[in-house]
Amino acid sequence: MKTYILKTLALVLILCLLMTILAKIADEGLKKTEKDGFSVNKYINGGMEHNLLILGNSRAWVHFSPMILDSILHVNSYNMGEDAMETINIIGLYNLYIAYNSKPKYIVLSVYEDILQKQTSLPQASSYAPYLYNPIVWELVSKYNDFNEIHKIFPFIKHLRNESFIIGLEEYFGINHYLSSRYKGYEGRNIQWDGTFDKFKKDNPNGYYREYTEECFTALDEFIKQQLANGVNIALVWSPQYYELEELLQNKDVAVDFYKNLSDKYNIPFLDYSSDSICYNKDYFYNSQHMKKVGAELFSTKLATDLKNIGFAN
Repeated sequence: MKTYILKTLALVLILCLLMTILAKIADEGLKKTEKDGFSVNKYINGGMEHNLLILGNSRAWVHFSPMILDSILHVNSYNMGEDAMETINIIGLYNLYIAYNSKPKYIVLSVYEDILQKQTSLPQASSYAPYLYNPIVWELVSKYNDFNEIHKIFPFIKHLRNESFIIGLEEYFGINHYLSSRYKGYEGRNIQWDGTFDKFKKDNPNGYYREYTEECFTALDEFIKQQLANGVNIALVWSPQYYELEELLQNKDVAVDFYKNLSDKYNIPFLDYSSDSICYNKDYFYNSQHMKKVGAELFSTKLATDLKNIGFAN
């Protein structure tokens, strides 16, 4: 019996060691990937010198064209938007960026009601997985439920719930190298209306409410205060959304009033395009929240022109 137990323990230890080695290999592979959603690699590698950063969630990376902003404002911009991000995540990723890259002169923050809702899970969590010993990364990920100290002790556990393990191995062994489809963080999407809003409207005939998080309100206020103190100019921008969605949101005024108050408090621009003429043309959208390429680039031209007219990026 004792021999059986010892052999079992030895097998378990060997398996744990093997999985740890494979997890470390996967981490090294993930550090090399250029796959969309793994922008953490680029930021930590450093050397980026953009004087205007666009911050936000998916509405940022599909709505704000750096090429158009650069051409009209004569800046060197980069779009840091990623899917499903909210205020805490946006600020944390920005802090990671400036730790390894030059500080921008300007920030365009894509605002919307969704970024005022704190999430329990970290969007693009697997992109942070190789860097859990990085103190800036750990400060961010520890605010969410995806990682804990045990993932440092047994690193293979962090790869069990997603595809990052396979991606990492493919990258490390040269089986596949994933490339980004975005230009300076932006991708104009040529997608037809997907019909998801039609179902949402049917399921919510009386409209819907957002549950805002006080932590996000406080964090955004402090972030703006800090950046202004550091000499960084900030503009808040609510990009177009399909008008019928606007009519369904019952407490949009809470978010809008908050952004207006920030604008007044810190004397920064708040450009609200949620009722712009773009919002009434379904041909500009692929769903109620996201514009396709033609709409995004029409909007980017309007935005850049408006920012130029108010002297934002002189």
